[in-house]
Amino acid sequence: MKNVLIFSGTTEGRRLAETLVKNGIFCHVCVATEYGVQVMESSELMQVHMGRLDVDAMKELYADIRPDVVIDATHPFAKIVSENIRESLRNRGIPYVRLERRLDAEEDFGKEEVFADSQAVCQALLARQGNILLTTGSKELHIFCRDERLRKRLIVRVLPGMESLSLCYENGLEGNQIIAMQGPFSEEINTAIYRQYDIQHMVTKESGSIGGMAEKLSAARKMGIRSYVIARPKTDTGNWQIYDEKKILAALEDLLGCRLQADDGLTEENEAEVLSEADKAYGQMHVALVGIGMGAEDYLTCRGKGAILNADYIFGASRIIEPFSAGVEKYPYYLAADIVPKIKELLAEKKRGNIAILFSGDTGFYSGCKKLYEALQNIEGLSVEIIPGISSLVYLASKIPTSWEDAKIISTHGVAEDKWISRLLWIGLHEKKVFFLTSGLEDVRKIGSLFMRYAPQLKIYLGYQLSYAEEDVLCLTPRECLLLEKEGLYVGMLYNDMPQTIYSGAGLSDEWMLRTKVPMTKEEIRHLSVAKLRLTPEAVCYDIGCGSGSISVEMAMLSPGIRVYAIDSVEEAVALTRKNSDRFGLKNVQVVQGMAPEGMENFPEPTHAFIGGSRGNMAAILKNLYAKNPSMRVVINAISLETLSEIMGCLKTWKVTDLDITQVQISKAKTLGDYHMMMGQNPVTIVSFQFTSN
Repeated sequence: MKNVLIFSGTTEGRRLAETLVKNGIFCHVCVATEYGVQVMESSELMQVHMGRLDVDAMKELYADIRPDVVIDATHPFAKIVSENIRESLRNRGIPYVRLERRLDAEEDFGKEEVFADSQAVCQALLARQGNILLTTGSKELHIFCRDERLRKRLIVRVLPGMESLSLCYENGLEGNQIIAMQGPFSEEINTAIYRQYDIQHMVTKESGSIGGMAEKLSAARKMGIRSYVIARPKTDTGNWQIYDEKKILAALEDLLGCRLQADDGLTEENEAEVLSEADKAYGQMHVALVGIGMGAEDYLTCRGKGAILNADYIFGASRIIEPFSAGVEKYPYYLAADIVPKIKELLAEKKRGNIAILFSGDTGFYSGCKKLYEALQNIEGLSVEIIPGISSLVYLASKIPTSWEDAKIISTHGVAEDKWISRLLWIGLHEKKVFFLTSGLEDVRKIGSLFMRYAPQLKIYLGYQLSYAEEDVLCLTPRECLLLEKEGLYVGMLYNDMPQTIYSGAGLSDEWMLRTKVPMTKEEIRHLSVAKLRLTPEAVCYDIGCGSGSISVEMAMLSPGIRVYAIDSVEEAVALTRKNSDRFGLKNVQVVQGMAPEGMENFPEPTHAFIGGSRGNMAAILKNLYAKNPSMRVVINAISLETLSEIMGCLKTWKVTDLDITQVQISKAKTLGDYHMMMGQNPVTIVSFQFTSN
């Protein structure tokens, strides 16, 4: 984590520290007094050090905290402190940045008198009569209090800290001469103080707009009060980097190597105007969709941490939001259906602020972020951004270690079991590396059981509670996965050093099929028929008259996303189809014994159908298919002329397109002694077409 040291004691120093903390940067802040500690916002990313440091003490602090950058945000008049900071950093190799207060238009003081130092102001005041308001702080009180003639005329406005009050009393001031208040002050408050204490002379430092100088001078001008301005000491810039509050973040981005988002930096004078413009440009609320990574804060990005620390409302699953920002409003919602109504409710109540919605892992990786982002786009008054996180998959890859760009990825979380098991088994048998996300221990055991049967030799890497104190990375066999007992968060990788390559598509050999007397569509006819189906990766296919199941197997092996529903009226054929599907580890084939079309009643809507046998019900089957999907694709194999005649008659009943009728006769060589004889198979007519309702 980046580590910044700020020598503060000024408003801009405090604001810079708060901005860096909101961006997830850890800050050490040095202040001189107890009051300096009190005005700092409490944060787990900030440590405040109190007390004045000399050069040697500063060097000891650097050795202790090892800062990446030192920022001098001390008061413009704290010249000696700035010199000590620069001297302490000499030859230490730590970047130094000076946050210099801007002077804006106050450099043209008009009728105000400007003096080089406090001693010169005292000389001028001794020559004049009337009460004096001293707004230069407590450090140089002794200069104004040396002469009793001045001391009795003083009203001093100092910070409400014990050190400031002690200095007032040590220099002979009485309680009715002390105004202990924190500024800066508006013109109205300055006017009221001038009037209350019958002020004739006002002394200020050239402190710029942040110090409330313009308001002091404006009120004095309107009341005819003399103003005395102590000029800011000239800064010896040398080779040091000096920036004002507007430019320092850009400089720190380069030094820290990360993006930083600025706070509004609003003043009382322009707050209403700026917020009004912000409402027009960005809406009443800003929503950050934040990927928090695995869970431990150390692996939350700086940008994500900044969004959370800056949030007024936090949404997410209970375990995710629990560690963050106890002082803000939290809502244990992680579904768009729950989050959207609540945000609309906040908007209806005219609420303004920042919302952080937290997602585990990365926002673009099996995350609910996409759906929520789309829903938020329709809500007026919101600005929305997505902040990605570190995926547990990427983290696990670094721990194994291995690359992940050449791996397949699957999630079991929130996915129907029959779907993910089929897909994971298919990919696990055919790919070298497969990363998987789980819902927990139960999924891990199911994966172990699955591969213990089909691929007991592969390795299963498991990441348990990644990034947390109890983190563990295991390399197990499928059988060992069944012995796991710890509940928790699991992510894993299958490693198969001998993936099967024969199942890459249509092209299975007849020799690989279990055979009985049940008819089987021969190899070459099968390949042509499946090719004519033009299957898509998520197709829903019927295999009507499945026989031995060779077509079902061929279709199912093209993609784990394909779902095959096979039907046959013969019990032996159904049993054989199931055996062949199981032989190849296919979980995406469902086999039913029954007569088509009645037996297909509970099948889902098909996208494709292969008809290998109709038992004389061709017309009824096609009618049923058309009713289920009038735009599906159909391939029919016909051996007899009667079947072909029946098909041609049916095609006159329904509108079809892309009709293709191909008759194929295959001859295969058979070895007879030293000779090879071509043996002809029965001719098969392959009819393919697309239903159309046009």
